[in-house]
Amino acid sequence: MTINVYLLLLLILSQVRYCLAATAEESSSSSSATCLPHSLRVPSTVIHRPHQLVIAHRGASYHLPEHTTAAYRLALELGADWIETDVVASSDGVLYCLHSVDLAVTSNVEEIFPDQIWYSPTFNRTGYWIFNFTADQIDKLTVQQRLSESRSTAFDRTMYIPRLEDALRVLKDWNIDDLLQRLPPHVEDNNTTTTSARKPSSIDLARSGMYLEFKDYILQKEEAGIDLVDLLYDHMEQYADLWKPLLEDQCYTVMRFDEYVVPGLVLQSFDVDALSRFHERWPLYFSDKMNESNSSLRIAPEPPHVLLLNYHGCTGELAEEFWFHIGDSWRSFLSGIGCDKQCLFDNDEFGHKAESFKLVLHPWTERPEQTFLVDPKRFPTVLEETRHLLCNVPAVHGIFSESVSIALAVAQLGCQDSELIGGKGDPMSDTTKESSTCYGSSQQSAIYTGLLSFALGTIMAVLISSCVHRRKMSRHYTDRTTLTSSDDEDCGNDAELT
Repeated sequence: MTINVYLLLLLILSQVRYCLAATAEESSSSSSATCLPHSLRVPSTVIHRPHQLVIAHRGASYHLPEHTTAAYRLALELGADWIETDVVASSDGVLYCLHSVDLAVTSNVEEIFPDQIWYSPTFNRTGYWIFNFTADQIDKLTVQQRLSESRSTAFDRTMYIPRLEDALRVLKDWNIDDLLQRLPPHVEDNNTTTTSARKPSSIDLARSGMYLEFKDYILQKEEAGIDLVDLLYDHMEQYADLWKPLLEDQCYTVMRFDEYVVPGLVLQSFDVDALSRFHERWPLYFSDKMNESNSSLRIAPEPPHVLLLNYHGCTGELAEEFWFHIGDSWRSFLSGIGCDKQCLFDNDEFGHKAESFKLVLHPWTERPEQTFLVDPKRFPTVLEETRHLLCNVPAVHGIFSESVSIALAVAQLGCQDSELIGGKGDPMSDTTKESSTCYGSSQQSAIYTGLLSFALGTIMAVLISSCVHRRKMSRHYTDRTTLTSSDDEDCGNDAELT
């Protein structure tokens, strides 16, 4: 019996030591470790939202002039997961939300500054290039509808070109204040700091994010000496209170298997150098922040990076070169590909290739007008074309759309089982595994595993000890009475015990 007690104590001590080691590891790394970034795939176990993601292309730009705070707000009201912002810079380094670096495309710059026109060697034409205007000049301009022939011009010249901080304020107001008014009164936000265990609240699960594009990165760098990556990092420091909800405040250490939160920030660009450079600076930036006691931004997961690709880049030899670079080096910092939707018609190989690299596809851009449909004979409406891309093309887990309501309708309708592509939303895929874990870190998992092992070990030790003790008592009784009992407890292998 004494041996059994020692065995039980030894087992208990070993399990306690394991748990303490795991706890120490968790404690020592809690100040420097980050939680995992949220995936661009919604796990199939999630039931509180559609499984397909909707990116409001330049805001709800079918209804209102693109890249305006009103278009961003409307997109959020309609239920977009992200508002997409193209970022360009003025001559004095102020970041604006504008698709074209030529101000004449969507503003009244020709009327306000008719003489400020320059020749661009890159475009080989003259234009009103934003990087030749100061922020004070740009703030005087108003916005007009780009597609005036098919869309309403009622709001032309009533809104201004938003600075990046203006778009961030729209998001902050929506996520922090307005969602509180839309959810049931009993729901409370989880304000626990990110230094301790935190799980997303109902408000967090409904939040939207920003899908930011470095627009014409190489052009602005070569022609104006402007580096958008540097300016964005400066902006994050200057407006930390606006960036915090999209970065640090959406970092959760506890995520249930059936919960999903949209990444607060997603970065995209046609220029891989922009994404690569941002990726290289990210750990250095937050390492510096950790060393500054007065910094308001703390460590956060790196935003997902999406490389944009036009139709020419996904066909022929260019496609082969593209996939070579993906496998050679780009895959190390990319989460997805934002491809021209034409790449995915009658070209299943492109989708399967993306799946093989575990990259999501976010095709662009769905517009309601017939002229923008790829194959009107097969898919005569934007709803049918959107449904085809979201339901029948491998790796497509989200879509850029200018009619947010139509894209949301398709996402909420879902796909019939016969339309689902194998692997899409597969709960056993690597990406889904990462998003659906019950624990937010390997240290937490180690603690729970250790506790479970301890409990099981204790139970087994007690059972073995009890079983052996009963066997000994039975033998003792047999020796005294010289009787053979047929009712002995079955303790496993009788041959070994006897």
